[in-house]
Amino acid sequence: MTREKKVTPMKLALGSIRRRGKNGCFAYRCQVNGRRTEISLQTKDYHEALKKVADLVPIAQARTAEVVAAHVNEARGFAKQATDLALVDAWPKYERHPDRAMPHTVSEQLAYRSSFLEFVAFATRPLISIYIDEKDIIPIFQFAALDDLAQFYIWLHKNYPKNPGADVDCAGFSTLIDKIHSFANYLFNIIKNYPSSEVLNVMQQIWDSFPEDVWMKYVIQDVRKANLKRNTPTYKLDEIKRILDKDEQGIVINSPQDLLSLILDLLGKYQIHLTGKESPSVNDLWNYDSQHIPTHKEEEHFSDHVKNFLELKLVGVNIAINREVQLNRGLGSQPGSRTDIWINAFSDHSEKITLCIEVKGSWNDTTLSAINEQLTKKYMGDGGADAGILLVGWFHSQRNPVSNICKNKREDAENKLNEQTDQANHDGYLVRSVFVDCPAKY
Repeated sequence: MTREKKVTPMKLALGSIRRRGKNGCFAYRCQVNGRRTEISLQTKDYHEALKKVADLVPIAQARTAEVVAAHVNEARGFAKQATDLALVDAWPKYERHPDRAMPHTVSEQLAYRSSFLEFVAFATRPLISIYIDEKDIIPIFQFAALDDLAQFYIWLHKNYPKNPGADVDCAGFSTLIDKIHSFANYLFNIIKNYPSSEVLNVMQQIWDSFPEDVWMKYVIQDVRKANLKRNTPTYKLDEIKRILDKDEQGIVINSPQDLLSLILDLLGKYQIHLTGKESPSVNDLWNYDSQHIPTHKEEEHFSDHVKNFLELKLVGVNIAINREVQLNRGLGSQPGSRTDIWINAFSDHSEKITLCIEVKGSWNDTTLSAINEQLTKKYMGDGGADAGILLVGWFHSQRNPVSNICKNKREDAENKLNEQTDQANHDGYLVRSVFVDCPAKY
C-alpha cells in the first residue's frame, strides 16, 4: 500500500489551507465579514483544493453581508443575468446594489444622487432642430439687443457644452452638435464686437455663468484693451507740433506741492470722465445682473480704473514734467497694497518726488481711518512718500441701496476726513482727501 505524502499546511496571501485529520479533506481558513471561519473544501487533493480556494477569495475579501450574499448567490447560480437598463431607472437599482459607494453622511449621498440625475438629464435631453443658414438666419442676430444675445449664448453653452473631440463623427462629417457649437461661437463674436459700452459688463456676466472657462478671462482683457484703444484720442502731426509750440516750457515739478496740485487737477477731470455727458465711463465700475440690479466692482478694479486714466493723461506731458512719470504698485522693496497708486517725478535738480494715492470704496470700513493709519503712518512715514491723497469712490444706486454700505452719510464722512487732513497738515504732512461720485446706471 502506497503511503500518502504528507502535505504541510500552506499560508496563502489571504488565509491558509490545512488538512483535517490524517488523510482528511482540506479546509480553508480565513476571515469573512470580520469573523474567523473555516470552510471545508470537500477534497483530499491538494491542487484541487487550491482551485476551490481561488473561488472563495472574493467572499473572504467582502466587507459587508450584502456582498457576501451576492457572491454566494452567484456561486449557486441564483444571480440574475446582466440585462439592459435605462438610465432613468438606474439609480433605484444602484441604491440596492451591494457594491455601491457608502458615503459617510447624508449630504454626500444626496450629492451623488444629484450629480447622477443631472447627468441623466443631460444624456437624455432632446436635441434642438435648427437649420443655420448664414444668408437668412445669422444676419437677424446682428440687430438683436446685447442682453438678448448674451442670454441666448448662455442658454446654448449651458445646454450644449463644448466637448473636445465629440463634435465630429467617425467618418469626419460635422454633426448637429457641431453646428450648434459653431453657431454659439458666432454669437459670442457678435457679443464681443458689439458697439456698446456695456460689452464688458455683459462679457463679465457670461464669464460669471461659466467660471471654468478660463479662456474668457483673456477675451475680456482683449475687449478692454480694444475699448481703451478706441477711446484714446489720436492727433495728426501738425496738431502735435501745435501743442508742443503752445507749451514749450512744459509743466515743471520742483516740489511735492507741484505734483500734488497736478494730480488733484487730474482727479477733477477724472470725475468728469466718470459722469460727464459725453461718453461717461462710470459703468465700468459696476456689474449688472439679468434684472439690471447693479453691484459695485472691487476696490482693485476701481484703483486700476483711476491708474489707467492718470497714465492716459500723463502721456502727453511726460517729457515736460520730468522726462519720466511712473505709476506702479508698491515702492522700492516694500510691496504696495492692492489699491494704492504711486506716482514718481523728478525735479530740475534730479530730486525724486513721490506721491501716494490710497484708493477706497465707500463701503470699506477702514475709509475713515485711512489717513492716519495708512497715508501718514505707513506710506508717508515708513514708505517715503512726500505727499498723499486719500481717494474715496462714493458708490450709490437707486435700485440697490445696499451697494453703498458706508455707515456714514457722505457729508459726515467728508467732514471727518477734512478734520483728519487738517490735523495731518498741521503735523507736517502734505495730505488731501478727495471724493469722486460713482453712481450706478439704475
